Amino acid sequence: MTAAGGAARAGAPFLTRDRGRDVPAEPVYEFQCRACRKTSRAGEGDPLGAEVWALKHTRLHPAHRTYCAVTTSFWRVDHTPGVTVSDTVTPEEAPR
Repeated sequence: MTAAGGAARAGAPFLTRDRGRDVPAEPVYEFQCRACRKTSRAGEGDPLGAEVWALKHTRLHPAHRTYCAVTTSFWRVDHTPGVTVSDTVTPEEAPR
């Protein structure tokens, strides 16, 4: 299956979670204040630290009450050796 839920063709590129050495094992969570754009520290695997930061930030700045929750996970494209990405791109997907 592809990330979008469609079936992948044999030999076609596919998305998998990136499990490399330099990549966090779990998603990274942050909150960003929409009023001043200050951002919490990133926390791996648990959003609690970012949530607590947002509550404290609002306590210090009562008018700052809206936030963007940012969750980052890391992915990579893998494929069967000998098959290139251009072999599987449809005309609609091709760069223009």
